[in-house]
Amino acid sequence: MKVYARGGLVQAYPPHDEPALLLEGSWPAHEPWRARWSLDDCIDAGHDWIDVAAQHLAEHAGRPPDAAPSPSLAWWHALGLRYYLVRLLRPICFFQDIMPGGARRRLRLVAEAGRDEDYAHVLAALAEQAGGSLRVTWHAPLSNPPHRRAPRLRPPSLRAWLGRVAARRVPPRAADPDAPRLLLCGSPAVFDSLCPALLEQGAAVWWLHERFGYRCWWRWRRSGIVQLACVGTGGACRGEANAGWLDRAPSAGRIVCRGIDLGPPIERWLAARARQYGCRHQQLLLSVWQHLLRVRPHLVVLDEDATPFKRVVVACAARLGVPTAVVQHGAECVRFGFVPLAADYFLAWAPAARQQLIRWGAPPQRVLLAEGTLHRRAAALPRWPGMPSQGGPRILLLASVPPQEDRPDSVALHLTPRTFQDMWQALCTALKRCAPDCTLLIKPHPRTRDLSALRSLFSSTHLRVRWTRQHDLGRALSGCQLVVSMFSTAGLEAAAAGWPVIQLLPAGSKDILPPAPWGLLGSARHAGELETLLRGVLEGTLRPQPSPLAASRLPPLAESLLQLASSRQTEAEAMVCA
Repeated sequence: MKVYARGGLVQAYPPHDEPALLLEGSWPAHEPWRARWSLDDCIDAGHDWIDVAAQHLAEHAGRPPDAAPSPSLAWWHALGLRYYLVRLLRPICFFQDIMPGGARRRLRLVAEAGRDEDYAHVLAALAEQAGGSLRVTWHAPLSNPPHRRAPRLRPPSLRAWLGRVAARRVPPRAADPDAPRLLLCGSPAVFDSLCPALLEQGAAVWWLHERFGYRCWWRWRRSGIVQLACVGTGGACRGEANAGWLDRAPSAGRIVCRGIDLGPPIERWLAARARQYGCRHQQLLLSVWQHLLRVRPHLVVLDEDATPFKRVVVACAARLGVPTAVVQHGAECVRFGFVPLAADYFLAWAPAARQQLIRWGAPPQRVLLAEGTLHRRAAALPRWPGMPSQGGPRILLLASVPPQEDRPDSVALHLTPRTFQDMWQALCTALKRCAPDCTLLIKPHPRTRDLSALRSLFSSTHLRVRWTRQHDLGRALSGCQLVVSMFSTAGLEAAAAGWPVIQLLPAGSKDILPPAPWGLLGSARHAGELETLLRGVLEGTLRPQPSPLAASRLPPLAESLLQLASSRQTEAEAMVCA
């Protein structure tokens, strides 16, 4: 059996009349030979043990030795490591579950030099385990770069100078010395509405960014909020702040999954991360440590705890004994984007979100409920105007980010280039059947930079298609009567505001967001299911019901955070008295 690392290598070494497996991407639709397998196509939510195993293996790799004073490099890059492990575990799943006898054959791998050594390691171990053999043909690197490069370290700039100047105002203006001190770390879209409520209740607020933010600085300064930036500090980690945190060589040890040792490829991956990001981590660590020592907050509030910068903040806060809390700002679509928790608390924005985290293994006592950005944005949305009595309806599509072939996504989500294209095709087919006179307004995900691939999907259709980059969901909904959401957070906001929302999922995916607890009309994975739901809404037999999110009465977010901060403040005062 011939195995290709990706589709770009097929033309150089065509498979002819022999079985072939593609590790990344899908075979062309016109491929006549039946014995062609693609991991993107045949590994779906039925094999979601891969997501669970990737989570646990990454956690095991990130666990420091007993004598180590700090987390390891694998812990800093936990989220990237989980995605990388999904990439390694998919071939194991194929040769052990889908085609158990395949590894007994003589495997021939066509791979890129300097990029696919991890695939060669896994396939060699699988062939040896099954009594077969592996021969590797190394090809020169293709034109596309293997990984996104780390940002270059540049000399101090105007942004860095402004960050240092802004940080000199450590005490926020007109703050009570005994007031709760909160350090926010995250996107302004999550915390902008939270700050006025915290300031009104007398809290002192700082805002920690990786880089100095031009757009928000003046508004925060006028409100009495101090912005702290982590650029331009210069130097490397030294003294207590380092204490061996980053100077250890990355070592994964022996990490075995189904008899295959994944330790060597994981160590190579960690070594590459250390080369790319090591110096940057040192600067961030030193800067965050200094900021925390100066501010001494009672609580650190984050918008997530899985990426390296936020984990630097969590680790520094834990070392100082400062509790950390994550405020939910996105839909729970990918399991290992949320668990295991690194912060002390997670403030979920709905009972359904809390139950999901608990099912995934989060400790119930650490998952709290509080109003979040979902409730605030839903309250600001216009009411549903109903379906038009005449004329074609206007439908808003909330699109997802296009997937990348070289970065396999969550297996439970099963979002691949082919399933992504199938979702768009199913939408076009269903609309042509039940609403050919409709107008489809497409709102791409904010992280979608290039729309050329999306526009090409609609080039051959006869639907009236409009595009909008409007960040304000309320304005995007203006003039629309129906929402189709690709498992989008904005779709949950529209459902909470009483709009009819149909969820469009990839074929072979799990119920990422079950419709009933989130107030959705239903989920569709192919054109037939979507057509049934669309006809129900257009004919008036399927109408939105009061959303469970709107009916839930949760404590205000500001009060919940201040309560956590006050408990920490009381503990600190008790320790001083003792």
